[in-house]
Amino acid sequence: ADSVRALQIRQTLSPKVVAVDKQIAQERKATKNKDAREDMEVEWLSRRLESGLYALQTVDVILAWLAAEDRGAKKRTIELLAQRDESLKDIRKTLIDQLEGIEVSDEEAKELTEMLEALIGMVK
Repeated sequence: ADSVRALQIRQTLSPKVVAVDKQIAQERKATKNKDAREDMEVEWLSRRLESGLYALQTVDVILAWLAAEDRGAKKRTIELLAQRDESLKDIRKTLIDQLEGIEVSDEEAKELTEMLEALIGMVK
């Protein structure tokens, strides 16, 4: 039941984040100047967050934990993802994206990094 609700939330958020990511990819291609592109990074991240990126990352962490801890939940998650032509690789991609965005500067960031690395290793 937990994985079903989390997947419903994911199915609401994912298309919004994907749409914004596509727009940003086009803008990145159009922005040839390196300095201008660096200036836009904060704007692009802000737009991704506004589209639901943080919530999607949180839901995908939950789904990864459920899949890693419970075979039944993993099977059900795989089945429900498949209905939308998605897989655990999509969840893994979100976790990797989150991991790459962490600036390891304190103990909390280090712990989050370790958790994400472990989950990424378990969700294949």
